Amino acid sequence: MRLCAFNPLIPHDEFNSSLPAAFFEWEIENITDENIRFALACTVCNPAASSSNERVLEDGLSGILLKDAGLNDREIGYSDLCILTDHLDTSVQEYWYRGDWQDPVTTFWREFSDGTIDNRHFDSPGNADTCSVGANAIVNTSADKVFRFALSWNVPNNYNYWTPSKNENEDDILWKNYYATLFSDSVESALKAADG
Repeated sequence: MRLCAFNPLIPHDEFNSSLPAAFFEWEIENITDENIRFALACTVCNPAASSSNERVLEDGLSGILLKDAGLNDREIGYSDLCILTDHLDTSVQEYWYRGDWQDPVTTFWREFSDGTIDNRHFDSPGNADTCSVGANAIVNTSADKVFRFALSWNVPNNYNYWTPSKNENEDDILWKNYYATLFSDSVESALKAADG
């Protein structure tokens, strides 16, 4: 198994170098004498105190959008993340089991060890919920298979916290991060990243 992970930095190409995304390519090589069924899960914890996760199916890609349910996208502190894969045989779990102590990870591992992860959906926001996007494949003997994932982020709003600037209502003057002027959310930038 090999992992190639990177964030784009392309000289003289500020657009693609500014993509708010990280790319992960896992290459699985089967060195055994038998075909193997292989599953890989990319797992992300929503950092928001009021977390909302939702499945994304768009342009042949599968994934999850992780949002901050407690803030709107015009407020300081709002953020969202998106994890996408272009793999065809996928499974998505919007939410890990909500429980105490080690229940969430124990439940996930039991389900994943059985060969698949079923979707779990909650209608109410949680607190730093975890989600997973899985990719499954048969890897033939003496062959390899590549699994690709993109993780994109969106923290659109910024303000001058070191020397505060206020407007006439004494609110902080906000500005958009550069990528937020190009993409409306992390799904849009993840789709661009997956487009290559």
